[in-house]
Amino acid sequence: GICEPCTAQETESLLRVAVEAHPQSIYMRLADALGSRPIVLPDDYVAGFGNGCIVREGTHVAFISAGPVMLAQALEAAELLTAEQRLEPKIINVPWHRDIDAVWLSDALNDVKFAIVIDNHVMRGAQSEELRRIFKYDARFSGVIGRHISTDGFPKSGAPAEVLAQAGLDARSIADQVMELING
Repeated sequence: GICEPCTAQETESLLRVAVEAHPQSIYMRLADALGSRPIVLPDDYVAGFGNGCIVREGTHVAFISAGPVMLAQALEAAELLTAEQRLEPKIINVPWHRDIDAVWLSDALNDVKFAIVIDNHVMRGAQSEELRRIFKYDARFSGVIGRHISTDGFPKSGAPAEVLAQAGLDARSIADQVMELING
C-alpha cells in the first residue's frame, strides 16, 4: 500500500499499521508541510489499512484528500465556500492512495451528493484513479457524483503558493472548480 499521512499523530498510527498489521510492504509518502495550516484529527482516530477520518463535518459536498498540504488547501477551500456560498463541505482524510476501504468510505460519505478528490498527483496510479474506479463500479456510490481535482503533469518550480496556484490546487482554485461542478 501507499499512504500519505497528514500529521505526526497519523504518521505514528500508519507506521504501526505498516509494522504490526499489514503483511506486505507499505510506502509512506512524507510531505513537507511548511506554511500549511495545522490539521486537527479526531482525538480517538487510529488509522487502519484503507480507512481514514472525517476532519470537518459538512453536507452536500465532500472533499477527499491526503497529506498536510492538500488537506490544508481543502480546509481553506471549505472555509471560502462556507463564507461565499453558504456551502458546508465535509472534509475526509483518506491517507491511502490505493486499497481504500469502500465500506468505510461509503459510511464516511453518508448522504453527500458530490465527492471531490483533491490530489496533488497525476491521475494515473494515484488516489484519484482509485476513487474513480470505486465510484464507477461499486453500487454503494450510485448516488454520488465523483470528480477529481488533480495536476495534469509536473508543475513548474516556485514557492509553494505559486506552485499550488499554477496547478489549480490552491484553495481559491479548488473553491472555484467546486462551484463550476455544482452549478453544472
